[in-house]
Amino acid sequence: MIKIEPQPEVLAALKSAFPMPPNSAARALDKYCRALEGLIFASLGRGRSPAELKLDLYSISLERLANAGGRIGSKKIRLHQWLRENGMELVRPATIGSNLTGQVSQVKLTELALMTNQLEVHTDAMRPEFSEREVAAHLTGDDASNAALCALLYPDAENLTDGEQIRESFDFLPVDTRSLTNYIEWLSTEATLITADRKATALHQARLVLGVYSASTILSG
Repeated sequence: MIKIEPQPEVLAALKSAFPMPPNSAARALDKYCRALEGLIFASLGRGRSPAELKLDLYSISLERLANAGGRIGSKKIRLHQWLRENGMELVRPATIGSNLTGQVSQVKLTELALMTNQLEVHTDAMRPEFSEREVAAHLTGDDASNAALCALLYPDAENLTDGEQIRESFDFLPVDTRSLTNYIEWLSTEATLITADRKATALHQARLVLGVYSASTILSG
C-alpha cells in the first residue's frame, strides 16, 4: 500500500481558508490523499521507466486526480486547484499529459508530501542473521495492510458478507509462498542481470501476490 502524509502546514492553511464546517478541511485533504495514493499505486503496478526511477517520477493522470480529489468550500473549488494556486501542492508535474497523445503526466512529490510504500522491500531485513521465518514475516506484511490492499484491488469484495460469498465470487489459487519469498530475496540481494526498472516492477508485483494471498486466506476462512 501507498501512504501519503501531508505536512502539517498544508492542513493548517486549508483550515484557515475553510474553517467551516468543522473538520471539513481534514476530510477533504484526506480524500485527496487517498486519490493520490491510488494513482501512485497504479503507476507502480504498471512499472516505472529508468528515467522515472532516476528522477523519482510517477505517471498519473492529473485530470483524474483533480476529479477524484474532491471539492471544498461553498463555491465547490477543486481541492487540487486550491492546493496548486496556494503553493500547497503535494505533486508537481515534470511533464504534462495530453488527451491527444494519450500520455498521462509525470509528477514528482513535493516536500509537502511524505510517502510510505508498504510494499517496498528492505534489504536490511534479509541479512544472513535473520531467520527464514523473520524474512517471510517482513515480506508478507501485517493483516491490516494486506486487508487494505485487497480492498483497493477488489473493492467489490467489501459488499460480500461471508466467506462463502467471497469464494463464489473469486477464484482462489494456491501460492507457493516459500518459493515466492525466495524469489523476492533473490531479486533484492543477488539478481544482477536485470535492469532497475524491471526489478522494481517484479518486486512490486511479487509483494502484491504475497499480500493478497495472505489476506485471501483470512477472507476465505
